[in-house]
Amino acid sequence: MEAHTITSMSQRFEIAVEETRGLPVVRVAGRLEQESVSAVERVLRGLLQQGRFQIVLDCSRLTYLNSAAGRGLLLCQQEARDGGGDLKWAGLRDDALTMLLLLQGKGSLWSFQTCEEALIASTKKGEKNVAIVY
Repeated sequence: MEAHTITSMSQRFEIAVEETRGLPVVRVAGRLEQESVSAVERVLRGLLQQGRFQIVLDCSRLTYLNSAAGRGLLLCQQEARDGGGDLKWAGLRDDALTMLLLLQGKGSLWSFQTCEEALIASTKKGEKNVAIVY
């Protein structure tokens, strides 16, 4: 899978998709708001339609995530789980993580400090020693 970069009209948001260790890694940068989350949802749903249910979402360069965007991403996470996989979150800022946990409710959320840790957990079933599972 080659890397693709999508830049929003406002130049405040970027998304890139690449293949690492046989898994799709979706890297987001900038401000992720209601207007820009549809691009990420399209990318994630495209991967899910290809049967790619193990996905890493690298948020280490994400500067802002609003609740509407968070809800959309959590729906994609649920779709991945419905397919037998999961969406692993990497590099979330504390404020974004707190908001996602509030939106998530009773469900679990796999959050990792680094993309590398998320990749390790995604390729090893049951690997929890590097994750913060909420």
